[in-house]
Amino acid sequence: MAITATLLSAVATQAQVVLTDIGATAPTPGANDISQLTGGGGNPPGLNYYWDNGANNGATTGYTGQSFTTLNNAQGYILTSVAIQTAGGGGGTPLQSQSFTLAIYQLSGTGLTNATLLATYTATSALGAEGDWMQWTNLGVSLQPSTTYAYGFGRSPGSPGDWELMSTATNLPYAGGQACEIRDAGGRVTYSTTANTYDATFDIGLSLPAAPIANQPTESPTGANLGVLAGTTVTLTASAAGSTPIAYQWQTDGGSGGTLTDIPGATGTNLLVNTTGFTNGVWGASINNIYKLTETCDLLLSYGFYSANSG
Repeated sequence: MAITATLLSAVATQAQVVLTDIGATAPTPGANDISQLTGGGGNPPGLNYYWDNGANNGATTGYTGQSFTTLNNAQGYILTSVAIQTAGGGGGTPLQSQSFTLAIYQLSGTGLTNATLLATYTATSALGAEGDWMQWTNLGVSLQPSTTYAYGFGRSPGSPGDWELMSTATNLPYAGGQACEIRDAGGRVTYSTTANTYDATFDIGLSLPAAPIANQPTESPTGANLGVLAGTTVTLTASAAGSTPIAYQWQTDGGSGGTLTDIPGATGTNLLVNTTGFTNGVWGASINNIYKLTETCDLLLSYGFYSANSG
């Protein structure tokens, strides 16, 4: 006797976050982007708007950044990229390869002066020339509609490197936020002493959430769909493409032939099935993301017979 697996499945695959110098030309904003592409504003009064501020003063003033407010799409948005322009005025060797950090915060409180850290990304890169744009890509942060957030950017704490002024514009050309400093781990947000006057020069890449789409199934040992000996542990893998984060919940009918119910704690992309004392049954992966759409993919494990031909 053998166990055979017939399965459908669906892994959340996300490319590695990358930081790239994209040159002196501003990126072309996408349909849902939030951007302010004007420069020439200088250092906002009351702020130390250099990229080393978070590395040197992380617990007091923190990363240089910009607040921004999402629009009213009911399902929210996915933050996919952040591009920021430098302004020159660097010290030492700002063009050397060094570690940088991007932090994403949600703002709250009177005057939006409190920041809650949502995500942190670190990457090693080098500025090609002072005044160039540096762009973070392959991000995946879920943002709610009509909500104020901020990014913080700078040389990573504890990393060697030098400093560079970040580009700003005066007269607040973007009305949904302003330039600021944010404590690295969240907390206090500091704005210029000439409040509501300065913006960073930036492009926030946003996309609309998309439903998960199931990929082709996989199983281990390879060829488990053709049969494995009873007692062999079979690994079932679910995967899906779509807007992240993607959540998984494995389910089974327990051999009843009835409704699938959740398997406690089985929320990863892989499920280990012990086929010792096995009873025919159906397993399924329920896949959900911010778009609030669920896709299920079921698999059937059942007894069968091996047949072997000898030559």
